[in-house]
Amino acid sequence: METALLSVLLFLGGQAAIIAGFYLNDRLTRNREVRLRLSERKQQLYFDYMEFQTKLFKSTSGGITAPSMREEAVEFMRKWSPLSFLVASDEVVREWQQLQTTKSPQGQVARLARVLVAMRKDMGNVSTDIGPREALRTFIQPDDWNQIDEWLKQG
Repeated sequence: METALLSVLLFLGGQAAIIAGFYLNDRLTRNREVRLRLSERKQQLYFDYMEFQTKLFKSTSGGITAPSMREEAVEFMRKWSPLSFLVASDEVVREWQQLQTTKSPQGQVARLARVLVAMRKDMGNVSTDIGPREALRTFIQPDDWNQIDEWLKQG
């Protein structure tokens, strides 16, 4: 009698373990799929931002942005900001919010560099040595690199 009861308990325990295994595997698979979709969405969001930022830098002449480009920038940010809040890392969101509250143009440039570095980390470059200085050098002419340290102090 005890052997039969033990056999039944072992059988039921084995069945429960199999069912739990299937459940956990399904859940892990779904979590992986969600993370993959989020990663793809995040990449597209950051690529769109970089494309726009490059366009904005190219349109600026002598530190002055054309009024039509300012309007386009406002419209782009109006759409981009809420999306970034949904998919970006906490670090990107916080750096972005700091950028929005920075008043001086030099401080904004410094904050932008921090946003770009946070985006880079968020896309998987977690142990990167690239910092705000190198991020700014991506957009700024080598002749102006000597100003970067001063801008970074203001942001």
